[in-house]
Amino acid sequence: LQEFHILPSEEDHALRRSILFGWLWYYTQFFKQICLLGASIGIKRAHLLMFVAPTEPIDTDTRNLIVWGLSWTMFAVIMIRSYSFGFGRHPSKEDPFELYWLKVIWWVILGFACVFPQIVDWTILQAYPEPLIVLSSFGGMMIVIILFEA
Repeated sequence: LQEFHILPSEEDHALRRSILFGWLWYYTQFFKQICLLGASIGIKRAHLLMFVAPTEPIDTDTRNLIVWGLSWTMFAVIMIRSYSFGFGRHPSKEDPFELYWLKVIWWVILGFACVFPQIVDWTILQAYPEPLIVLSSFGGMMIVIILFEA
């Protein structure tokens, strides 16, 4: 989620496009780091609960930290990408048909990644709220998102 592997070209980068996109890029990066911090605190609390009370349900605060932290982080990632790659630049009408639709599908699936933590919470975690299930569910979800996104 730190985006070191995807760098836009110099003319596409948000910091070079305009002051507005540079300002948005900078403050969205800050917002993303705060969201990652919240998700990390939730993961640490769930990890500690796994050793203290492995069969007890995880508390709502911890689960909300993880769920909302990951959701808002993915939203921030999409916004950061859209400042450099989006808003009519990628996909562009000049792209070949297959590449155009591949880029559209990539944006849609990345957009779905924002609500994916909520869906995991509403389905799996309502039935199985134990810390190990919570950590395994979100760990697997993040592996899939990182592999797809990269």
